[in-house]
Amino acid sequence: MNQSVVTWVAPTTLQANPIASEIYSIPENYETIKENIKQMGILEPLTLFGNTVISGNIRLKIALELGLDLIPVIYTEDENATQELRIVSHGQQRIKKYSEILREYEILEKAYPVGKGCRTDRNPLKKKHKELLENSEISKSMLAKLKSIKSLSAELYGSDSNELNSLWEKVDSGVIKPS
Repeated sequence: MNQSVVTWVAPTTLQANPIASEIYSIPENYETIKENIKQMGILEPLTLFGNTVISGNIRLKIALELGLDLIPVIYTEDENATQELRIVSHGQQRIKKYSEILREYEILEKAYPVGKGCRTDRNPLKKKHKELLENSEISKSMLAKLKSIKSLSAELYGSDSNELNSLWEKVDSGVIKPS
């Protein structure tokens, strides 16, 4: 399919991307977005890879809740990137919480390890990762602090506990400052 052509499809035929819900939480202005879509419709097409949503998972959720018959989509055919990387790339304009930034970084780090002595000029994907890190909305020292918080808190509370989730909620809301 042509990547620049907007197509209208039934939202019930699309699949929300579970990786997006692992990385990003429901935005605080969800009800405002829902009300706007109810009044104006979906103004920005969802981005799909096959029938899986890469960008627009919240819009899909709202379209299904509102019972919309058709929604605008654009198909992407980039087979060189994983679903995780597509989601991170499309999420760059999003305002993120600390925990979401850390999860994005972990995906990039896993896919494109970049470190001292690692040449990025021969691998365009590693070069892209390095650029994303350099243009990140947080400093390298803040990223190191977030990684330390994750490591120490997982060691203290376990990797998937209520205490750990509560700690990250406090970091994300600013009750605990990682600085």
